[in-house]
Amino acid sequence: MAIQFHHWPSKVANILVYATLLSGTLYTTLGGDKGSETPNEHQSYITPASFTLYIWSVIHFLLGGMVVFQWFTDKVFLAAGWHFVVASIFNAIWFALWVCSVLHTNHCTFL
Repeated sequence: MAIQFHHWPSKVANILVYATLLSGTLYTTLGGDKGSETPNEHQSYITPASFTLYIWSVIHFLLGGMVVFQWFTDKVFLAAGWHFVVASIFNAIWFALWVCSVLHTNHCTFL
């Protein structure tokens, strides 16, 4: 398989938003303010158990595979296009608002 440079702006954008998504998740998981337990601050009847959040390691691993695989075929662009970029930007905005406990603004990103 040879590296293909078709749709290279989308491929570069996918790399940038994946790096942003991954670094934001790693910072809030491993670093950040250890004084507050953010997931426990927002308890509700539909809040999952804390161990269910480990699924994000599998999700990030698979997204990383997609970012690497996109350079070898155009199937990723045909399937996802710019949707991954847009979804990652909205995810980063929502995650930043959730971590900063700006819940009243947080719900606006779902509209």
